[in-house]
Amino acid sequence: IVAFLNNLSLTIPKIYLERYYGETVFGIYSSVSSPTIVVQLAATTLFAPLVPVLTRQYQEKNKKEFQKILLKFFALILAGTVLGVILSVFLADFALGILYGAEIKPYTGLFIPVFFIAVLIAVNASLFSVCTLIREIRSQYAVGLAGIASAFLLSVTAVKTWSLDGTIVAFAGTLILQIAIQLFLIVRKVRKMNGNRK
Repeated sequence: IVAFLNNLSLTIPKIYLERYYGETVFGIYSSVSSPTIVVQLAATTLFAPLVPVLTRQYQEKNKKEFQKILLKFFALILAGTVLGVILSVFLADFALGILYGAEIKPYTGLFIPVFFIAVLIAVNASLFSVCTLIREIRSQYAVGLAGIASAFLLSVTAVKTWSLDGTIVAFAGTLILQIAIQLFLIVRKVRKMNGNRK
């Protein structure tokens, strides 16, 4: 249910983009964002082997090692983000032009913001796994419901007002809210490790 709620919150801005501006504009966003699925797949592939390791460290109440693994992973995400932005600056126009033709050129400026959204989605998914392994399942309902509320409110305001840019705003606002709640849940639980020692 929690996974469904999280995924639903990431669908709402697209639904409203199509509703307000039609299939053509929706298609433009989908085309520009499609290549960024690689970011999410890469993050999932990198994080999956860490889940059993983190679970073991959590069960053994090894706070330092647990934190160390998480920090290394997110440092890797940060480094990958910087590299991705640099490559996007030089290659986005060329690569999207090859994929979709000259008609996509006026919209290639969306790629870097959409790339950041993909990074946020990857971080959100990784934190979802962490919350699951530390058994913060019920608290995750707040993440899903807050995400849906945020996505709806930002869709009927930002998406309606700014079209493609508004969709970026709706995604960013929703994901940042979800990430903030999950970080709070994780930090709260980690502080209780090692016999409540900080």
